[in-house]
Amino acid sequence: MPNGYDLINEMNFRESIKRMADRELSEFTALRVYETCIIVQNHEKKITTLQNRDRRWAGIGAGIGAVFAGVFYAILSLFKG
Repeated sequence: MPNGYDLINEMNFRESIKRMADRELSEFTALRVYETCIIVQNHEKKITTLQNRDRRWAGIGAGIGAVFAGVFYAILSLFKG
């Protein structure tokens, strides 16, 4: 949640968007989407590296969880008979 100065900036931003005509708003939106695409394109390798690292750690975590679940199930089965 924005606070202080950020909240005022967000309110001003929303007001300026409300005052825009349809064409102006379309151009504004297209420009923001284009800027976002450029940023993603410039940082594509970094984003891909981080995603792969996250997937790897998620896989390791899932593997460890599966091993613990298997051991837990084996111990329960041993005591239940």
